[in-house]
Amino acid sequence: DNPAHGVRVDEGNGYQEPSRVPFTQEDLSRIFSGAPFKLSREEWGTKQWALLVALYTGARSSSEIARIRLGDIYLEQDVHVIDLALATKNVRSKRLVPIHRHLIELGFLDYVERLQQKGQTRLFPDWIPQDRINRWFLRTYKPKVGIDDDRKVFHSFRHTLKTALARYGVN
Repeated sequence: DNPAHGVRVDEGNGYQEPSRVPFTQEDLSRIFSGAPFKLSREEWGTKQWALLVALYTGARSSSEIARIRLGDIYLEQDVHVIDLALATKNVRSKRLVPIHRHLIELGFLDYVERLQQKGQTRLFPDWIPQDRINRWFLRTYKPKVGIDDDRKVFHSFRHTLKTALARYGVN
């Protein structure tokens, strides 16, 4: 008898280049030092905050960010959070995301308050259609700041955060 009879080794489909990759530190410097970020912080709107929220929350998609309501941003046990329960497409994606202190230092909560005072209900009220910022980022802004790698897309903000967290041993 051969105890290994019928045992196969799964060779997979071979190595495939990832279709999306994280941004490098140089990419991030280019993105966040571009013209939109030279405005005063009181003038920052959807374009600036959407890119920062994407980077600091690891949101799954631009449409997930587009669906965030102002009521989804609140204090939970003395920590400011974004509740992505209603912004996600499936049950496993529902989560509370703490708002990073850098976002708070940059004035994110002030931006939220300004929107509330104007009677808005969405974090990005001018983000219509849902892929508007995604298109602007890919077609206009990314080429303008000199990032020409087609694998670097809006979703790369998520990969950037996931990569950084993995380097620090965070699941």
